[in-house]
Amino acid sequence: MNWFPLNYEASRRRFLERIKELSQLYSIDKFQFRVESQKEKDLFVDAFYLPAKLSPERLIVLTSGVHGSESYAGSALLDYFICKNLPTADTNTTAYLLVHALNPFGFKLHKRTTESGVNLNRNFSASLEMFEQKNPQSLEFSEQFLERTPVSGPNSKWLQSMSDSHDQPVFKGRSLNQVIQMTAPGQFYGPEHLEYGGKKPEPQSEWLMRLLESKLHQFKEVFAFDIHTGLGDRGQLHILGNDPGDRIDSEFFNLMVRNPQDRFVYTPSSAEGFYATFGSLQDVYYQLTSSQQRICSLTLEFGTLGHSVSQQVEGMNSFILDHQVFHYGATSPELSSLVQERNFLRSYPQDVEWKQAVVEKGSFFIERALRPKT
Repeated sequence: MNWFPLNYEASRRRFLERIKELSQLYSIDKFQFRVESQKEKDLFVDAFYLPAKLSPERLIVLTSGVHGSESYAGSALLDYFICKNLPTADTNTTAYLLVHALNPFGFKLHKRTTESGVNLNRNFSASLEMFEQKNPQSLEFSEQFLERTPVSGPNSKWLQSMSDSHDQPVFKGRSLNQVIQMTAPGQFYGPEHLEYGGKKPEPQSEWLMRLLESKLHQFKEVFAFDIHTGLGDRGQLHILGNDPGDRIDSEFFNLMVRNPQDRFVYTPSSAEGFYATFGSLQDVYYQLTSSQQRICSLTLEFGTLGHSVSQQVEGMNSFILDHQVFHYGATSPELSSLVQERNFLRSYPQDVEWKQAVVEKGSFFIERALRPKT
């Protein structure tokens, strides 16, 4: 399982070494963005762009590390793609843009958010109007269930409120799915509430959007895959995307999701336990391109939590406690470490079977975009 790095520093060194190796074979453009930090040094988002040799018809974009603690799977798939897929891929009419560790702070410290508490996958928008969106249900959840005190035990205030109704958990009258729909889409009030999207694009979000803007316009076709972990059945690859009726190209969409051969499942945002969001990186491709371009932007979500009700409850409790530790600490260093380690394992399981599934299923799916004959 050498595709999976030991840590952020090792992952970045390897990615930069791959760029150096590729530079000996191709004419590539290298990009680097320093992420300023009050706590850490040498935090960078790195990327490379391999232009099409003859005519730019198709662009394939792979992005990783939007959620820092999920970066390990993204790092593994980027390295696999460079070493195994790229040598035989079309470089005459297809260009490639690979982006490593969009949230290096979160990657290094095993945090989902940036240092300022922003969920980058609620932070992407070509217009500042999104940041004026209101989500009063998120505020309601915070007032009822989030404690602004150090964590003192294994059960959040939210979990302590749980009762049963017809053998299903309810939380002050709300089902688990209702709770998820209240919080998961994101909010723009402040980082003390769950899933904070910021007041404006974070510096690396702005940088990536400008980079995409400089490349996207020249291509007839764009495939974009953002790599995540967490939601869904353990070891399953869930493909998340807009409904084909939106700007996503329905022909490319159907090509990508048909005949899964037990390697993945398409999971719409309306499925139980899943959700649509404000400000996802997936959606910004449609904002930055014209209606004449064919776009297929999808999220590759490698399940870790499990999808039973009890597993979802456990995952939500872990998420809330980690959020509380991030902002208010814990009553002991040992409890703080325990909460953070348990939550990190929701993003990065350590078993070999899960890692094998990430590489096998992820590369199988990405390979489809390299040969999208309809």
